[in-house]
Amino acid sequence: FPSHDILMQITDKIKLDVDAYCLTYNDGHRSHLGASLIGHECKRYLWYTFRWVKADTFDARMNRLFRRGHREESQFIDMLRGAGFQVWDYDSESELDANGSHKQFRISDCKGHFGGSMDGKLQFPESYGINGTFLCEFKTDGTGKGFNDLCSFGVKSAKEQHYAQQSVYGYKEGLTHSVYMNVNKNDDSLHIEFVELDHNLGKQLIQKAEQII
Repeated sequence: FPSHDILMQITDKIKLDVDAYCLTYNDGHRSHLGASLIGHECKRYLWYTFRWVKADTFDARMNRLFRRGHREESQFIDMLRGAGFQVWDYDSESELDANGSHKQFRISDCKGHFGGSMDGKLQFPESYGINGTFLCEFKTDGTGKGFNDLCSFGVKSAKEQHYAQQSVYGYKEGLTHSVYMNVNKNDDSLHIEFVELDHNLGKQLIQKAEQII
């Protein structure tokens, strides 16, 4: 059997090979200005981003973190459905993609140059006595000030871009409230918030996108 030193060399090589593969996770430039970014305070940043002035590059660890955020979406949906909520995570009226699946709910504006994909829509169980359809938005965070501030002050104050994104979706889809869920990736603590969306803000942010585009 290989010696300890040889085994260490093998595991180091495995990590290097895995990291090299994880660098391929980067999808490159977006073809549109995203609703998840439009709440950013700096218009210059958004102008440069939309025009592909500089490509963002991330190391393998960061790419894995981004991908983990996407994987968490199915976990949120599973938990909500398990708790009795009815959740739709795709648009049944959308065209099928290359894998034969329906696409996520999408909003689009500014002649297709601005848009975003919603995590889903939901309805409450009868036991809550709350009728109607609501946006659901899923995010991840880590232990520290960001998650702590979110728990203390709420998404509107602590995560302005998240609130802006949801308000755009709400305005475009005619939804007044969202169920916002954020998981702490370090200890699996959950922050769940029933959020009133601001349609005026959503409209203003689309006007901001038009200006930048």
